Amino acid sequence: WQVEVYIAEEDILKIQTNDLANVRFDAYGKDQIFKGTVFSSEPQRTIIEDTVYYKTIVILDKDDKNFRNGMTTDVDIITSQKSDVVRIDKRALKIQNDKFIVRLKNGIQVEDREVVVGLIGADYAEIISGLSEGEEVIISKK
Repeated sequence: WQVEVYIAEEDILKIQTNDLANVRFDAYGKDQIFKGTVFSSEPQRTIIEDTVYYKTIVILDKDDKNFRNGMTTDVDIITSQKSDVVRIDKRALKIQNDKFIVRLKNGIQVEDREVVVGLIGADYAEIISGLSEGEEVIISKK
């Protein structure tokens, strides 16, 4: 079974053949994840609402008798990953004077601290320095 994904122009160069993908079908709910692999990306652009996209095919590892053509999916393509790193919810990151800042709970005080950021994913950001494991950051509600 394959899924067609339209990748925005600013992201297409990050995608490589054989990158792993996590695919969620709306019909199954967000907790059911199907594994897949990027098979190809078309060189021809597709314009959708004035934005350039490239059609990419993800081949699923397993078939399911309930899959239907045209089902809505959410696809996360893994272009890079690291383990054993300090990571925070990326909503905790702020930019001040071209530097990344996080707000920390320090008892009853709030402290702003500069951090060095590595990989930034859909939900989390790697912290290379400036923050230690176990320190609590404040996440913005915005």
